[in-house]
Amino acid sequence: MNGFGALRSLCKPNYRGLLVGNELPDCICSFNMFGEQCNIEYDRCSSNPCQNNGSCYPVARPDSFVCTCTEEYYGHCWELEKPDINLYINRSVNHIAAVIQYFDIDFISLDLILVHQQVYRILPKLIEYRHKRKTIPEIILVKLYSSQVELPLQFYLISVHINVTSIYATIQVNEKNRCINIRTLMTDNSTQWISNYSPIKYHHLCRNNTDLFCFQDDFYLCICNENHRGVEYFRYDSKHDQCSYCLAGGRCLKGDRDKPTDFLCLCPSCHSGADCQFTSNSFAFTLDQLFFVDLTSINLKRTVFLLIIISVLLFAIALLNNICSFAKFRHQKCLCNGVGQYLFCMSIINQICISFFVARLIHLGLTVYGLHSHPMSDSILRKVFGYSLKCSIRIKLITND
Repeated sequence: MNGFGALRSLCKPNYRGLLVGNELPDCICSFNMFGEQCNIEYDRCSSNPCQNNGSCYPVARPDSFVCTCTEEYYGHCWELEKPDINLYINRSVNHIAAVIQYFDIDFISLDLILVHQQVYRILPKLIEYRHKRKTIPEIILVKLYSSQVELPLQFYLISVHINVTSIYATIQVNEKNRCINIRTLMTDNSTQWISNYSPIKYHHLCRNNTDLFCFQDDFYLCICNENHRGVEYFRYDSKHDQCSYCLAGGRCLKGDRDKPTDFLCLCPSCHSGADCQFTSNSFAFTLDQLFFVDLTSINLKRTVFLLIIISVLLFAIALLNNICSFAKFRHQKCLCNGVGQYLFCMSIINQICISFFVARLIHLGLTVYGLHSHPMSDSILRKVFGYSLKCSIRIKLITND
């Protein structure tokens, strides 16, 4: 309907219902326009409510808006500056993976609440983090993993600050701020005591070891007082950085909990790859290892394209051949002898085998090319296709024997 509503509005006549006489049209207004005739213009962002050079975006409701800004600020109008952490780290400990954990303290239950987590292959020289609250996290831990998967990890307490808004400091990662496992502090005569230990008794460890800064057990992180007359202990969950995305028994280390793909795998001997999917054991190889050189070359796009095309052609040829064999040997005359029964069964087994093989090749190409990157579903599909392919091949070999 033209002439009633404002420009770019959409009006439908006789659509208001009987209560208003069914005379006035019902209009759908364009953005930032309101009223029965869409003639009232109101832009909430015209006053630029977003601070610190933030960008304002109006929404459907006339009194609402959304602000976006850089990582340095937060709040409804991005009016608050995030607490900043900048730590320069001098590391002297050998490791192959590092996890940095940021904790807030629940002063009622004395629990350590994980607010952020980062994972690295090598501990960076500069740690940067901006918190979304008024103060920085009270405790920052560094967990270093050695080259041996079986060896225990090492804890380092690099920051303890209460009600602080920013940190700019240089930190040493060495034996002075290492949180030793309580079992290494026990003597041979203390084995009976450790089986019935209580955190209330931990102050003796700080009194008897003046060089001790912190230590940890299976449930608590303990920090000695400055005068070493007592200890502050907090309940700590050591499994915050654990995950289950790695294959072949590799140790999985989780980074940002909001990013499913942020993890690292520490592979056991004779295994490699981002997910420990490659093996170098004697007389064993995987499809990932077979195509490893091609899929990591500069011609990745062409390799994946050829891999998928060849897989589809291979599946089509095998499907045509097996359908013909199935149709031929399903007749009663052919099934009267063992050869006919064998060829009839093999046409079914061959098609199942080639189907799983082609599915695994296509999945491999898509995964390497980055078209399918969710770790959980990727791991499930890899296992399903791998086990199904092995089973079908073994059934075929047993049938041939």
